Amino acid sequence: MHHFQFSLCLLLLACANGDPYEPDSTLGANCTITVDETWPTQGADDFYFRDSIEFRLSEPDPDARVVFGRSGTQSTAEDGHVVVFTPDQPLPSSTDFEVGLEYCFGSPKIGFSTSNLGEPIEDIQALQGTTYRVDLQDARYLENAGAADFLMGWLGRSLLFQVIEYQNNEITLRMAVSKAGHTSEQDLCYRTFDIDGMQLEGSELVLDFDDILFEFYNGSLEVGDFTLLGTLAPDLSHVGGAEFTGWLNITDFTDSLELGEDEDLCEIIDNLDSSCEPCPDNESQSCIHLMGDRLTALAVDTELEIIEERDSHPECELSPKEE
Repeated sequence: MHHFQFSLCLLLLACANGDPYEPDSTLGANCTITVDETWPTQGADDFYFRDSIEFRLSEPDPDARVVFGRSGTQSTAEDGHVVVFTPDQPLPSSTDFEVGLEYCFGSPKIGFSTSNLGEPIEDIQALQGTTYRVDLQDARYLENAGAADFLMGWLGRSLLFQVIEYQNNEITLRMAVSKAGHTSEQDLCYRTFDIDGMQLEGSELVLDFDDILFEFYNGSLEVGDFTLLGTLAPDLSHVGGAEFTGWLNITDFTDSLELGEDEDLCEIIDNLDSSCEPCPDNESQSCIHLMGDRLTALAVDTELEIIEERDSHPECELSPKEE
């Protein structure tokens, strides 16, 4: 019954692309491996043009091969359970594609389309004053994922970035913290930060900074050696496909968790299949290295207020967790 259901699934996928699928019974008869998930999904119309294609298998198949009409590199992840195909060049925007996987059971195919990310910006002057909301918990973390999910989930807030100046392809951002619950409303209890030096190259956003401090509750998170690359939508409605890397200093963050010494937090991180390391600029403190991608930022109707000192705004309302 299991094979019948899976064969029917493959048949439906193939027919949706106008290409009848006929499984090779000589291959599938002795194969119990299934395709449990794909990236992109069947029929997706928002695939990021720089992303990789993935097939998640129930068990590794060392002979599995991605069939795609573009040159690229095939690899595996998660002990062979994920077959990854990375195109040599970015895919064209707003274009339909079909990709298949040849493996022991047969050759299932999926159809998808790339989004309009990568197309020219329609009105770049409208960028100044635009505010974007970023939910760090929504990213895919490629290093220390367990620790990242724990920390970002506990923080429970979005970051807000407003473009306060755009000139000669250089952007200055003002960063603020949202109120708890991933809203688009600025929390007026926390200070804002201005970040210089973001570059706009066509529709590509590039940011590098050495060090910045995020304040949350009774502690803080210091981020260092941070780099980010993302793509601005033609209508400025969002930023997509952002990939990033940086060091996260968790020493002061222990105050928020009431753990005392940062070694206690590192024990938690170790139990999440992640690891602490001495910080690159201060070996007496503890850091974790984060790398992620598939992060998005959505334009929101929020005008950020400048806050120069924590808890100084007359409309600051501390939550019970912060009092």
